[in-house]
Amino acid sequence: MKIRNWMMAGVLTLASVLMLTLPVSAVTCPAGTNRQGSSASTLAECNIENDNSLIPTILNIIQVTIGVLALVAVIVIIFAGVQYTTSAGDTGKVKKAKDSILYGIVGLVIAILAFAIVNFVLSSLTKKPTTGGNSNNSTTNVKDKDDGGKAKVIDSEAKVIDGENKEVTEENTETDEAIKQIEETETRLNHQLEEINIQRKKDLALLTEKLKEIDKLTNVTNEKKQELKGYAQKEYNNSESERNQKIKLIKKELELAKKQKAQK
Repeated sequence: MKIRNWMMAGVLTLASVLMLTLPVSAVTCPAGTNRQGSSASTLAECNIENDNSLIPTILNIIQVTIGVLALVAVIVIIFAGVQYTTSAGDTGKVKKAKDSILYGIVGLVIAILAFAIVNFVLSSLTKKPTTGGNSNNSTTNVKDKDDGGKAKVIDSEAKVIDGENKEVTEENTETDEAIKQIEETETRLNHQLEEINIQRKKDLALLTEKLKEIDKLTNVTNEKKQELKGYAQKEYNNSESERNQKIKLIKKELELAKKQKAQK
């Protein structure tokens, strides 16, 4: 029981000390205040210029008073905690200690609220006007506008460059596709030439075979053999003439494809 009482007293003491240190912690004055970038105990002080007016003195007196009240509340809480710990189960002492702890907490909360209210009121009363005469803010706004205009110009130029790059990319793509089609045409025409040459060799070999077979004939006259050879040769010549015409057309298409490829 005593150990638990001592633990409770320790927790109350620690909580009281932490609550006491809250209102006196230093703050950094934000932008737009009279003491921008400097340290102050409260935000209200950030709007008070460093002069010989009574406002800083009054603010310091109020802060000291509230700090003393908070310190008294903490001492009451600590004393009540010790009294609660050493009550040894006495109902009267326990009740008195609990009431003292309650009163001390209420006093500490009131002190903190008073500090917050004073800080708020002084911040409102000493707030620096935002319209007219603020050259720093005006300069900053002008600079921001200039930077914004430059950013818009840069964005516009970037869009134009992106558009030009896109057009160039599309043109290159179209050129690559056209060159690819021309190369496919050249490959197809060359393949046709190879097929024609292969067929020519086959027809020539067939003509040679026919002429040999005609020479081997024994039951026909030489005149008949010459006539048969003439027919075979004429048939070959007709095929060769057709092949030459095809070759001529294919070569013309190849020359045209090479010119188109050179132009790309």
